[in-house]
Amino acid sequence: MSRRTDRASRESNRGVSDSRRICVFTTSHDATDARVFGREATALAEAGYDVTLFTPFGPSRVEDGVRIRAFTDIDTGDGQPPLPGVGTRVQWAFELLGELYDTDYDVYHFHDAELLPTGAALSVLTHGRVIYDVHENVENVLRHKELLPEPVRPALAGAISVIERTLARATDGIVAASTDIAERFGGHPDVITVTNYPRVKWAKRATERGVVPDVGESSDSGSGDSDGEGNGSDESDGRESEGENDEPVRFVYCGLLSEDRGIPRLIDAVDRVPDEHDVRLVIGGKYETDADERRIERKGRESSRVSLVGWQNSLADVFDLLYRSDVGMMVFAPDPNKTRAAHRSNKLFWYMAAALPIVVSDIGNWTEVVEDAECGIPVDPLATDEIAATMADLAENPRKRRELGAAGHDAALSTYNWEVQRDRLFDLYERLLGPLPAKIEL
Repeated sequence: MSRRTDRASRESNRGVSDSRRICVFTTSHDATDARVFGREATALAEAGYDVTLFTPFGPSRVEDGVRIRAFTDIDTGDGQPPLPGVGTRVQWAFELLGELYDTDYDVYHFHDAELLPTGAALSVLTHGRVIYDVHENVENVLRHKELLPEPVRPALAGAISVIERTLARATDGIVAASTDIAERFGGHPDVITVTNYPRVKWAKRATERGVVPDVGESSDSGSGDSDGEGNGSDESDGRESEGENDEPVRFVYCGLLSEDRGIPRLIDAVDRVPDEHDVRLVIGGKYETDADERRIERKGRESSRVSLVGWQNSLADVFDLLYRSDVGMMVFAPDPNKTRAAHRSNKLFWYMAAALPIVVSDIGNWTEVVEDAECGIPVDPLATDEIAATMADLAENPRKRRELGAAGHDAALSTYNWEVQRDRLFDLYERLLGPLPAKIEL
């Protein structure tokens, strides 16, 4: 008897819930995660599904129509959730299997590779459909993981890749965060790509906040250049930038903080911007390792131009920070795992939604995205002087900032938003469960 036939028999015997109950579970993400909770879980709840999110990090609560259940005693409150190690996450995966094997959800939608054995077991032990949501190209990550001895990386990456794809066959659907991830599961019958574009409300809120630039004709005769004193235009874009209200130009990075994400180099670059430019670098997020925290905190304290603002407790806090900034920075070090990863980025599209011009690493499809949208400047992420020169150029050219920011905002409204993507997720759920409980509009 096939797995699907056996499942149909179990459904007939046990009955399928009319409420279409969805179990979303993760071993590494908390309920502030932009993809797991902020887009997918809340969208499913808005569509009429009864959604429960199992996460290691409390407190348990109901938020935005999603029932959040912490399966450990870790209560982060308003603080930064820890980054659990692999061993801890594997242990939690087995604990989740013990908690879920006798439940009666219609879909089990999980978000971490270590949960593949749990998902495969649930496909046998329950009547529910199982979905694997893949955020990273695991094989590429392992091939270039510096913490692993270099001689063992290829063999380990290859073995884990085979195991991942084999266990993924037990699932009913795969949701990939980018096309390069989706291509790895080409033999699976139902693979979709759902990228990490933000909800369109954040782009609309930028308009409401008055931070979307006006790029009409200005008193500088359309040259787009400042006279060096910050007086290139008398227009106001709603942001307090250099030459306007005597505020510094704020360059911002918000996300995971580590050396390979270029944070130490960003600090070096802002310190090399000539003194005639009043600039600040604002850094928010959580540290990937204790070593990253020590190094970045030390360098940040040594610079008078750097503000370390810490973990942002919600996506609303993130966007509030972005709306109060002038340029988004994203200069990740070259990494084969990131070459085609632009569309699974959060920050790149957050910056667009917030109408920020973007300074981005000149690698792979990151360059393609900002050049196609005409919203940013690609730089060599290892060239500190080039990054500093680009920051200086943007600091003295408010019109260029406006034009790039407005173009990115237009792209966020028309193309790079969650509402364009979510129908792919809804279509998968309809294929597995039938029509959506409720139709919602863009």
